[in-house]
Amino acid sequence: EPWQILLGLFLTLAGFMIYYLVPLSFIYSNMYMFFILMDLIVITMLFGLCLMTYTIQGLLQKGLLFMMLRPFEWHLWTLVTRNLRSHKERNALTFMMFNISVSCI
Repeated sequence: EPWQILLGLFLTLAGFMIYYLVPLSFIYSNMYMFFILMDLIVITMLFGLCLMTYTIQGLLQKGLLFMMLRPFEWHLWTLVTRNLRSHKERNALTFMMFNISVSCI
């Protein structure tokens, strides 16, 4: 499948970068190259963490809803869950924008 090919290429590139280019930057005392590589590694880690939290977005919504509505407004549970279900795509995009914004900070 195409996603497996892309994942394989990405992991090959990441392995090459970490196991070949990072030691090469130390051998030639090229700290500029080292810090650029470290920045790329951190950015890809943040992107991966954003994708991981995107997969548990539904559970986070339900948990937050439970914490907010349980003690005070339990009778609003069905209304809010129906609203979350009907606006699922919009909520997912908003969550991703928020997630990426927080990760950039």
